[in-house]
Amino acid sequence: VEEAQRVIGADRFTVITVGFDVRNDTPMRMAAFARAQGVGLPGWKFLSGAETSVSALAGDLGFTYAASAGGYVHVAQTTIVDRKG
Repeated sequence: VEEAQRVIGADRFTVITVGFDVRNDTPMRMAAFARAQGVGLPGWKFLSGAETSVSALAGDLGFTYAASAGGYVHVAQTTIVDRKG
């Protein structure tokens, strides 16, 4: 993200990290996660939402995840969306 901000410009895009563990990824926990990861960059938002919304977004983006004994199984995924979707 820092490199993209340097090359493209910090005000040219937004990064969104969405919590998909809707029971635990509350706004307060997402903010704590951002702090724990050392994310303090402008334009990087950590969001949570209702299960139906998060599930629909994941489906639209082709992101899959599954509950497991230790939390969730998923791959790290970056999706780039422009103004036209």
